[in-house]
Amino acid sequence: MLQPRGVGGHTASVTDVLPEVLIRSEDDPDDVVSIGRPIGGVDGFYVVPVGIHADGLSCTRDAVIRGDDGIRAFFAGLARDWRGWRGVRKWDTIEHDLAIKARHTGRKIRLNFTLRPGSDRDYWIVTLEMVIPPDESLDRLARDIGELFGDL
Repeated sequence: MLQPRGVGGHTASVTDVLPEVLIRSEDDPDDVVSIGRPIGGVDGFYVVPVGIHADGLSCTRDAVIRGDDGIRAFFAGLARDWRGWRGVRKWDTIEHDLAIKARHTGRKIRLNFTLRPGSDRDYWIVTLEMVIPPDESLDRLARDIGELFGDL
C-alpha cells in the first residue's frame, strides 16, 4: 500500500490504485475538490465522481467524459508552465457538468472549479475558487491526475 501524498495545496489518498485526487486550497485547506477514478467505459464514455466541499457546502456530481477529454494534458500544461502564462486556461467535460479555469497571478495559481447539472439545465451552479502554489505540489497534482486517468 502506498502512503497518502500531500504537499502544499494538494493531497491524494492512495492504495494500490489511486481512487481519487483531493485538491486543497492554499488559502483555506478546508476547501476541497475531489476528482474520482473514472467508471464505466461504454463506447468511450466514462462517469467521473466529482465533489466540491467548502464552508457549509458540499456538492457532488457524476461528470461525463469521453476518453480523458484532455484533463491530463490540461494539468500537465499547468505544471509545465508553472512560471506563468497569460490569460485564462479552460477545460470542461463533454456535457459541461465540470469546468475548470486556471489563472496564473505571478506567485499563485487560481483554479476555479464549476459543477452544474449538465449543458441543458442550469438551475444550479456551484463554483469554488482555489489557490495553489506553482511549486512541486502542482507537479504532483499533474502526475496524480495523469495516474487517475491513465487507463483511458
